[in-house]
Amino acid sequence: MPLTKHLDDYLDMDVIQDLMESFYEITAIPSTLIDRKGKIFTTSNGENVGAGWQEICYNFHRQHPTTLKRCIESDTDLAEKIIDDNCYSSYKCLNGLVDMALPVYIQNEHVANLFTGQFFLEKPDREFFKKQAQEFGFPQEEYLAALDKVPVFTEEYVEKGVMFLKKLAMIIGEMAIKSIKLQESENKFRSILNNLPGIVFELTSKKDGYRDLSYIGPKIHEMFGFDQDKDIQMEIVRQLHPEDRESFLISIEESLSNARPFNHEARFITPSGERWFQVISTPVHCDEDLLYHGVILDIHDRKLAEQIMEKSLQEKKLLLQEIHHRVKNNMQIISSLMNLQAMEMDDEKTLKFIRDSQNRVKSMAIIHEKLYESTDLSRISFKDYLHNLLSYLYDSYTIHPGRVKLQTVVNDFSFNIDTAIPLGLIINELASNSLKYAFPEEREGELCINLKKVGEKFKLVVADNGIGFPEHFDYKNTTTLGLQLVNKLTQQLDGSITLDNKKGSKFIIEFSELEYRERLIPSN
Repeated sequence: MPLTKHLDDYLDMDVIQDLMESFYEITAIPSTLIDRKGKIFTTSNGENVGAGWQEICYNFHRQHPTTLKRCIESDTDLAEKIIDDNCYSSYKCLNGLVDMALPVYIQNEHVANLFTGQFFLEKPDREFFKKQAQEFGFPQEEYLAALDKVPVFTEEYVEKGVMFLKKLAMIIGEMAIKSIKLQESENKFRSILNNLPGIVFELTSKKDGYRDLSYIGPKIHEMFGFDQDKDIQMEIVRQLHPEDRESFLISIEESLSNARPFNHEARFITPSGERWFQVISTPVHCDEDLLYHGVILDIHDRKLAEQIMEKSLQEKKLLLQEIHHRVKNNMQIISSLMNLQAMEMDDEKTLKFIRDSQNRVKSMAIIHEKLYESTDLSRISFKDYLHNLLSYLYDSYTIHPGRVKLQTVVNDFSFNIDTAIPLGLIINELASNSLKYAFPEEREGELCINLKKVGEKFKLVVADNGIGFPEHFDYKNTTTLGLQLVNKLTQQLDGSITLDNKKGSKFIIEFSELEYRERLIPSN
């Protein structure tokens, strides 16, 4: 992974400084950390990272321009030698001391060097250093005193120290890798937070009732217009719409007090105007405190769309109600016209035809009346509809309920209009047929209607204990309009019909509720 920042952005140099100081206290071997360009890393207080710097180096060699140049040349040669042998190198610097360097790698990338040195592997040549003091104008007595402080180590001793420093170099590399991965993870997490459509937050709820907004995403300033130095928790409450503030705060308090999830919508007064926000949070137990992790979503556009849709739906609902109302009125007009026409007729057969037609129109008109009255304009309660239809038929045929008793066993099903109209017409025909023909000469009896669901289908039974049909009556191939309608409408409902003619008449119809989309013909 290539470094995108300087190495000290990934490492805690104070920790490395502590390690080097401990190493020096135990071994008296100096060490420092230098980047590839020869720059010494610094701690948080600006001091050079390292321990055991020798006085002869920092008071003399690195103070004179020529000897400083020699130090830099030595460091450079030492670093180049590391590249060649990829391990560590030892070098007698141009100023006469021994230096060593070990590479620091981060996933095979050479990023820095761990230096040790400023010591001797044998007794120093004092004459060399006397000449050097004379050549560069160092006070000889002070310079030689500093020389005497430089430690002399055996190669075996230094080798052991180098082994530790090799491990330290590896640890530094591993520390950097972990830091890089942590920063990458933090950057990824921060990027996710910045690109989320809402504001992530963490709320701490303590047992003593104290509430603290322990974390809030950076988008809070963009979405709410808060200044960085403002008390965000107070600002959120302040920006709540006056009409929503009480219910919002009560909901939050109930949620916090009972450790329940929270989901509430409210309006806020932001610098850009009144806007809708949704606050969603879930409780997470942490020690004795209760943490709430949540998100604040800007739902203003959605709420506006919902309001427009609701208005449109209300308009369409009113329009459909008006349509059903007008259809019902028009059918009543048609029925009234038929009634007026019947008043001018003397022919009994024609009068019967007009009355049957009126009943069929009425059965459909009642459906539109129920849809007009219903809150659901696409479905009607069939139990209520059936009660109205049968009451009308009893009145139409002037049948006293005490003479032909009505028994209905109908669950409270609701059907769409595509099913309700043919089903209503079927019941109208079969019930009318029973009321007209099953009980001649004021005969008493019963009319039973049963509607229930059996599996995935519905089962309708219309039965009477009247005189019944002739023994060999073929109800599927009849010339009567009413039964022809029943057969056709049963087919329309994808149903089947049977007749039990043993004790009166008993029609059994099994059908499925129609869905309009299933009957659409796809266009080519």
